[in-house]
Amino acid sequence: MIDLQLSCFHFTVSPKLSTSSYSYQFRALNHHPLVLIPSACEIQANAFTRRYPSLRVASLRFHAVTSDEQCTPSILNDRKGLWKDLWGWVSLTSTAQACLSALTVGENQFPKGHETFFIVAPTTMQQRLTSELLEEKFPELVGKVKGGVEGNGGLISTLKAKRMLDWEEVIDNRMK
Repeated sequence: MIDLQLSCFHFTVSPKLSTSSYSYQFRALNHHPLVLIPSACEIQANAFTRRYPSLRVASLRFHAVTSDEQCTPSILNDRKGLWKDLWGWVSLTSTAQACLSALTVGENQFPKGHETFFIVAPTTMQQRLTSELLEEKFPELVGKVKGGVEGNGGLISTLKAKRMLDWEEVIDNRMK
């Protein structure tokens, strides 16, 4: 797993990644409602937690939620995944687990305030080399991805969700 970070992701007909930096607070050039809504909600969450310092809010960014029965390499590959979503996916069970963890994890792991978490499997939907997918759709990133990519490894880091929510994709771990 690598920590691909995009500082700017333009949701247009042909999105371009302007750098190799996909962070939780990237500069959003929002041209698409699927980007506008989470951005607005996360701005509101920041405002609420500033106003009410004892409040704790988790913003969970889900990627292509998939029923558990469809979480097999062949079915995921057939679905292909959205290249605009960096071919990410997550199982329904893991999505529920992330929601439950966000509500129940102790304040020693997730203190008061607002945090954003990527909830996505550590692999892509495609059963191809991720480096080939990048060459096809995002040639400007070839050779610039932090830590490189092995096999069909995912492009979005979930290290923060693991550290603060003790969350990881459970179906993907069973497929290995």
